[in-house]
Amino acid sequence: MHNRCLLILCLFLINVSGAATATVSENNSDAVSTDDLQTQLVAAVKRGKDKKFEQATKQFEALQAYWQFQPISSLYLTICGDIESVIEKKKAGDVFKGAYEDLTGNTKKGLKRVEKVSKKYKNYYPLYILQAEMLTNLDENDKAIQAYDRAIELAGDEILPHLFRGKYYAAIQEPDGAIYDYTQALDRDTTSAMVYFERGFTYCLKEKYTLAINDFEKAVTNYPEWGKSTIVNEAYHNRGLLHIQRKAYKEAIKDFDRAIEINPDFLKSYLSRGIAYRNLKSYTKAMADFNHCIPGNPIETSAVKTNRITTTTY
Repeated sequence: MHNRCLLILCLFLINVSGAATATVSENNSDAVSTDDLQTQLVAAVKRGKDKKFEQATKQFEALQAYWQFQPISSLYLTICGDIESVIEKKKAGDVFKGAYEDLTGNTKKGLKRVEKVSKKYKNYYPLYILQAEMLTNLDENDKAIQAYDRAIELAGDEILPHLFRGKYYAAIQEPDGAIYDYTQALDRDTTSAMVYFERGFTYCLKEKYTLAINDFEKAVTNYPEWGKSTIVNEAYHNRGLLHIQRKAYKEAIKDFDRAIEINPDFLKSYLSRGIAYRNLKSYTKAMADFNHCIPGNPIETSAVKTNRITTTTY
C-alpha cells in the first residue's frame, strides 16, 4: 500500500528540492476551446472574403475577448476599418480571400493573392504582416522576417508589426527577440493588454515568473477573464516552486494559494503547498492538501502521513 501511495505522488512529481516539476502551457482552461475559437476565426475571415465586412467586424470583435486570438483579430479589424479610406472593398475582399485560403490549407495560393494586392498598396503594413504569417506557415523564415521588418518600417507608432514579430520569435524559441519586440510595442502603447499578456507568456518560457506575473496583472486590468488562463495559474505555481527551492516557504504558500484560487482543480498546487506546509512543520495543513490529492483513501493518506510527512525532509 505504501508503494502504491508513493506512486500516486510520483505522478505529479517531486524534484530533489521537494517541488513538483515546473511547466508552462499555452492553452487556457476557458469553457470555449481553442478549436471552437479557430472555427469562429475562419468563419469571420470567410465573411470578409464574401465582402460582408460589417458581419466580419462583429465576429472579429467577439474574438477580442480571448488573448490567443486578440492579435490576429486586431489585424483583421485594422483592415476592416481601413476599407474605402485606405483600401478598396474589392481588394480588401481579395485580402480576406487569401487569408481564407491560408486558413483552409492553401497557403501558397493565399500568399500569391495577398502579394498581388500589396503591389498596389505598397505602403500598407497589414499586408506585410499577413505575408509574413503565411511565409512562416511555409517555413520560409528568412522571407518572413523581411516581411515583418517591412511592416515595422511602414507602421510608424502602430504596435501590431512588433507584436507579430515578437510572436514569431517566441514560436521559434528565441524569447529574447520576442521580449525585445513586445517591449518596443509597449513603448508605443503602454496600455496594450494583449502585448502585456504575450510578453508575460514569454517571460514564463524564460522562468522569469515575477516579471510574467507583473505583466499578467497589467493585462487582466482590462480583461479580468484572462486572469483565469492556465498560463497565469502556472506562473504563480512555478514561482511558488522557486520559493520552495530557496526555502521561502511562506512566500511559496502565497503563490500556491493564488494558483488554487485561479484553478481549484490543479492538483499540483495542492501537492506543492502541502510540501511547503510540511517544511514549516504545519502537518495538519500539509495533510489536508495531500488528502485533497488522494481523495477517499484514508489508508493511503495514513501511509503518506506516516512515511512521507513525518519522516522525510526536502
